[in-house]
Amino acid sequence: MVIKVLVSLPQEFLEDVDRIAAEEHRSRSELIREALRGYLETRQIRKLHLRQVAERPALYGDLVAEFDAWDAASDEALINFEKRLD
Repeated sequence: MVIKVLVSLPQEFLEDVDRIAAEEHRSRSELIREALRGYLETRQIRKLHLRQVAERPALYGDLVAEFDAWDAASDEALINFEKRLD
C-alpha cells in the first residue's frame, strides 16, 4: 500500500531534488524514497555498531564514551536540521 505524505522543503532544497531527479531520469518521489531508505539503513547499521561497542567496553576502552558523544551529537544535528525544514 502506498500512503501519500505532505513534506515541506525549502525552495532551494526542492530545486536540488528536482534537478537530481531529472539528471537520473526518475521522479521526485523515487529520489526521496531512496534517500530515506539510505538514511534508515545507515541509522540501523550505526545503532548496531554502537551497541556492539557498548557491549565490549574492555575491548574498545574509551571508544564507548566517544561513540556515545558522537551518537548524541548526530541525533542533535538531525533534530536541528528537521527544525530548519519546518
